[in-house]
Amino acid sequence: MNRPNKLSVQWKGPGRIEKKISETNYVGKDSNELEENFPCIDSNPNIFDFDEVTEHIQLENRLNIQQIEKLKEILCRYSKIFSNETGKAHLVEHDIELMNDVPIRTKPYRISARQTDLLQEIRKMLEYQLIEIGESDDASPMILFETPGRDPRPCIDYRKLNEVIRTQFYPLPNIEHRIETVAAAKYITSLDLTKGYWQIPLTPKAQRLAAFTTGFGTYHDVAIFSENWDDHISHIDKVLERIQNARLTIKPAKCKFAQDSIKYLGHIVGLGKRSPAQLKVQRILDFPVPRTKTQVRDFLRVAGYYRQYIPIFSSLAALLTELLKEKSKKGYINWTSECQESFVQLKEKLSTKPVLYAPDFKRQFILQTNASDMGIGIVLAQRNDRGEEYPLLYLIKKFFDAQKVYCATAKECAAIVYAVKKN
Repeated sequence: MNRPNKLSVQWKGPGRIEKKISETNYVGKDSNELEENFPCIDSNPNIFDFDEVTEHIQLENRLNIQQIEKLKEILCRYSKIFSNETGKAHLVEHDIELMNDVPIRTKPYRISARQTDLLQEIRKMLEYQLIEIGESDDASPMILFETPGRDPRPCIDYRKLNEVIRTQFYPLPNIEHRIETVAAAKYITSLDLTKGYWQIPLTPKAQRLAAFTTGFGTYHDVAIFSENWDDHISHIDKVLERIQNARLTIKPAKCKFAQDSIKYLGHIVGLGKRSPAQLKVQRILDFPVPRTKTQVRDFLRVAGYYRQYIPIFSSLAALLTELLKEKSKKGYINWTSECQESFVQLKEKLSTKPVLYAPDFKRQFILQTNASDMGIGIVLAQRNDRGEEYPLLYLIKKFFDAQKVYCATAKECAAIVYAVKKN
């Protein structure tokens, strides 16, 4: 090939040029059938591409051209934190304090042939210096955990260690309040940190206790929610700035920007509404008929998370709750036809895809209460501009034995008092 300049870039290799991107960047394909559009020069999986990051969320259906360009400007400003490689926070280290000094030693679990193939994940962790080969008086067993649709990840059984850790208590936000607040937003952005649980370093002491020696602790996903577009852009800017200053990284493929609804804490929230996430509901619908107290307890736990969507949850669950009080060998239960009916009705109530609405504090609230011999039921509601009533929350509470002897008027008053205090 004749070249105008002997110093100009020329491809030389076993493959062929498929596409020229620029004077120094080409797309090629070799005889081993590289993946299509594999960039042979300047190949970097961490290069930020706005179109690639946002192509799966269909921004054009919700935002105008000016809004999309403003979002692009903000994201490009923080492009370096969008990476498939993990960051490392420098603002804090996580420590572990024990109640005694007895070493924790547990034998390794047996690993299947399939999981042996997945040990490449461990090599990645070593390569990125997330873990190190070393010696420790403490050791907890590890297994590689696979979840459909997700990369396999190493999980370590720290139950023995957790038994002797001195608990550190931190105030937790009210989940119900969080869900209501996010549900009311018009614009919602969710960010997922890259291997987030690796991005908070452990202290040297904690690293020894945590052997299989992982170098990092835990961190949570981020949800940004706003009432209007200008606030949302400002909120995204501030959150990304803090993530950048903390030297954390965000996994581009897991981010969703300026959505009208997202999955959040097991709920689908946004546009003033919320409903149970379908995958969580399906788990309840697929739950087999319980045969032991443990299985009953598990069902009540997963179904109870969505109790606010079911007006008569406590009444339906009462018979199942009573099963936990029975004395029986090996935890087996007496499953009656009445129990089966309650079990089926709880599933049916969730299968109807119930919807609750976020409260609008500029409108009047409607509080409805009802009392029976067993307990009280409460509905908190509002009306829209058309005068249509919609539910915000359902509450149910069983009466204590002392309350069951109240007269009808006292029971109704108890329902009102409870409702006002609770809301």
